[in-house]
Amino acid sequence: MAWTAPRTWVVVETPTAAQMNTHVRDNELFLRAAHSVKLYSSLATISTPATATDYSVQFNSEAKDTDAFHSASFLTRIVVPTGFDGDFKVGGICEWAGNGTGSRSGRVRLNGVTDLGQTRMAAAPAGQTYVEVETLAVGLVAGDYLEFVVNQSSGGGLIVAGGTEADTQFWAYYLGS
Repeated sequence: MAWTAPRTWVVVETPTAAQMNTHVRDNELFLRAAHSVKLYSSLATISTPATATDYSVQFNSEAKDTDAFHSASFLTRIVVPTGFDGDFKVGGICEWAGNGTGSRSGRVRLNGVTDLGQTRMAAAPAGQTYVEVETLAVGLVAGDYLEFVVNQSSGGGLIVAGGTEADTQFWAYYLGS
């Protein structure tokens, strides 16, 4: 259900039940609902390309998608649907396989061009490296799309962990217009 611009009532007008439902009830339900999407990959491992190559992570599973933000046609994208122009909190976390060489990065990219947030860090000397990126109050409009882009400099290809929603993830929460 999308937000409907509230009606301006005039003196001596008797609203119908349908008008009250559209302009009052439905808008109240819209405001009360938490509009969000959280994606993950059900694949146990995701192979990323060799060093210094940006990779848009593909997410084939949805832990939550309240308003069709994600489509099987574009596995790398969260797309803002009609009726959701406004501010969003957006983020992602990437779990890299153990490899103590180089650095790891993750960023949220808007419309394939603009980086909205980025985290870069040295690889953990032992075990996995976790890279988390979060933004707050990012203004988006219908049709904008977001991708979670990762990169690493280990000297070769590297695995990103997947398999459950506790592993590599990507999310967006609608904060309102």
